[in-house]
Amino acid sequence: MEDLDRFKNREFPLERLNIVRDIFIFSCYTGLSYIDVKQLRLDQITRGDDGNLWIFIKGQKTETPCHIPLLDEAKVILDRYKNHRICRWR
Repeated sequence: MEDLDRFKNREFPLERLNIVRDIFIFSCYTGLSYIDVKQLRLDQITRGDDGNLWIFIKGQKTETPCHIPLLDEAKVILDRYKNHRICRWR
């Protein structure tokens, strides 16, 4: 976890490298593959019966329904990119 924290807090000189870092970190906290993160849509993130945010998707590779709790660390990354040009849900 210490290495992940160090990587999470590292700033790169190029914006695209910071984006790659954030996608990797988001994948670590959600367990999603790169393709699933790339295709994630806002309507797949909903509030569950427990009041917390969850990701409800079918895995790209397996077509298996997945219900993934959205941890605070992953929420921070989503908030960082909510108005970014690369987001699909803008």
